[in-house]
Amino acid sequence: MGKEINEKEKAEEELKILNTQLNEAQEIAKMGHWQWHIASNKVTWSNGLFKIYGFPPKDNGLTYEEMLSRIHPEDKAFVNRTIQESLIRKVLPPYTYRILLDDGSVRTVQAKGEIISDNEDKVVKIIGTAQSILSSSSLKRIPPSLSLL
Repeated sequence: MGKEINEKEKAEEELKILNTQLNEAQEIAKMGHWQWHIASNKVTWSNGLFKIYGFPPKDNGLTYEEMLSRIHPEDKAFVNRTIQESLIRKVLPPYTYRILLDDGSVRTVQAKGEIISDNEDKVVKIIGTAQSILSSSSLKRIPPSLSLL
């Protein structure tokens, strides 16, 4: 029995290390992952995705509507249509959109996902990643001394 406990503790420690490494990699890449459980309308996000969207992390996740609330008004219909069509076609193509942060800055996000269906071909969830690829605060002029390089 002592050996089983030791192996369980070792596995838990390895899992903690892997989770830490995943979080660090997502932070460096300005990336996060998410899952949307269709039946419960619950969206779970990684800490990296909360950071991209400027939300404080929540253990109980978000709703689809809360996620849409951050999307730039000019992109909201496109994002909603892309996701709704993916439920019908069972394919979620990569797409790019903008989000608005509380400070008024705009961030461009590229998302990719996959549709998960049950044995009866009914969509049960969508999983995906989102990566911050540009923000208005990151647009800076190149110093003249570097522009000729």
